[in-house]
Amino acid sequence: MLRISRLIFSVLVIVSSLYIVITRNFDSIPLMLMALAASTFLIGISEIRSDKRNYWGYVSLAATLLVLYTLIDLLANTNLSL
Repeated sequence: MLRISRLIFSVLVIVSSLYIVITRNFDSIPLMLMALAASTFLIGISEIRSDKRNYWGYVSLAATLLVLYTLIDLLANTNLSL
């Protein structure tokens, strides 16, 4: 289930990024950032749950926090709405 959710959010990020670049409609950036945060969060959780002893799961969780901070800052300082 985690693998399928991770795949869905990753595809959603790629498709929404391509939509933003092709149409130059930057109003949908917050939705893309939410999908990116969900994708990096799921990647981090799956890395932590694996039996490997590495720190990439925690790096992914830190990247999730950075993306969420960027999303909150973008929504607070612009007139964009979800």
